[in-house]
Amino acid sequence: MRRMAPRIMLIAYRFPPQGGGGVQRSAKFAKLWGRRGVPVAVLAGPTAGIWRTDDGLVDEISSGVPCVHVPDPSPWLLVARLRRRIPSGGVWRILDRFLHVIMIGLDALSLPDPQAGWFPFAAFAGLRLARRFRPDVILVSGPPWSPMLVAKFLSRRLGIPLVLDYRDPWTHRLYPDFPPDTVPAALGLSGIRRRIASRLERGVLSHAAAIVTAHRAAMRGRDRFWVPNGYDPDDIPPPAEPEAEPATDRFTLTYAGGLFAWRDPRALFRAIDGLLEAGTIDGDRFRVRFFGSVAGVRSVIAPGSRLSRVVELHGYAPHAEVLRHLRDAGANLVLEGDLGGPNRHTPGKFYEVLAVGRPVLLLCPDGTTTRLARRVGGCWIAHPNDEEEIARQLELLYEAWNRGDELPGPPRDRLAFYDRTHQADRLSRFLERICLQRP
Repeated sequence: MRRMAPRIMLIAYRFPPQGGGGVQRSAKFAKLWGRRGVPVAVLAGPTAGIWRTDDGLVDEISSGVPCVHVPDPSPWLLVARLRRRIPSGGVWRILDRFLHVIMIGLDALSLPDPQAGWFPFAAFAGLRLARRFRPDVILVSGPPWSPMLVAKFLSRRLGIPLVLDYRDPWTHRLYPDFPPDTVPAALGLSGIRRRIASRLERGVLSHAAAIVTAHRAAMRGRDRFWVPNGYDPDDIPPPAEPEAEPATDRFTLTYAGGLFAWRDPRALFRAIDGLLEAGTIDGDRFRVRFFGSVAGVRSVIAPGSRLSRVVELHGYAPHAEVLRHLRDAGANLVLEGDLGGPNRHTPGKFYEVLAVGRPVLLLCPDGTTTRLARRVGGCWIAHPNDEEEIARQLELLYEAWNRGDELPGPPRDRLAFYDRTHQADRLSRFLERICLQRP
């Protein structure tokens, strides 16, 4: 006889209608659990004043999944909203810089993160939701990390198990809290903040019944369960037949995702510029399109240069629109920076890039991501700092397209483990086991 699925309270600060990074994982779990009859209720972050929205993700989630959105009065977020309303250019630039300095100061003084002001409001709303929903287990997703403190409080008050879902590491981060050239770093606030955050994290970990991680390298100790990011087959149409694919007169290399300080595209740009200068790539038949955080790209492309004529910066776009561009690309780009040592972090977008079936130019140090790419196939791999190898791999892709050759992409049948339907089932069974093991 099949046991009843546990009643799950999912705490996810980043949840639709919010868009952008960190939203997909929790949204897809809620969608798929609701579809398969797993009882789930969501305690989510604010809807007012959010920077990026994606209403298409809201439509996916069943109306039978109760969701409580809790406003966040944190000062950092209030200043960020005010800054977004300032007109660009002129004297407004002075005010923008002033507010930016205030945001840096508030960030440095906020523990565990700038969303700390959300705690009391979310804790109260969580207790009210629990009285109606009667959860068996709490699953909380981070970052941000303030929701984990909320989840610990609710777990203690309600007497139910707490399971932590780490989308990324907390205190053992991949990059520093503050860049070395900022005032907070100069004052030593990075070290102070890290020590306090470590105490907070240990307190949450000591109370947790189990830990779920999106990255396998983060798994150490018992009661830890690996649920990687993945792709939703509902989002991705079946691969088109080669003869049915629309003809195009330009080879398009598409990138979707964030570009942070440690994801440096400069070697790629130097390789492209060299191929354009040599005439290996025809600038009239080639383009690179960026969707997502593009501020880091603007600063390294000189206006009027060869690169400026082939690089298109589109900024943030809703999830469904981005997937259409990935499906229509000549090849897709995945960039993961060199942090010293082997790669241990796989970008969440990588699984969707694989699933759309187009060839992939993967710029990444050897490690977790490159092993997956070689196992699946359909990927052209180079180190993100190796300009010569990047140029060679890009030339292979462009010349094959120019000859009219069919470029093989990753086969979907090798990605079944990363289907989010499968991952949602695995996670619900794991939570059921945690509930049954509860003392």
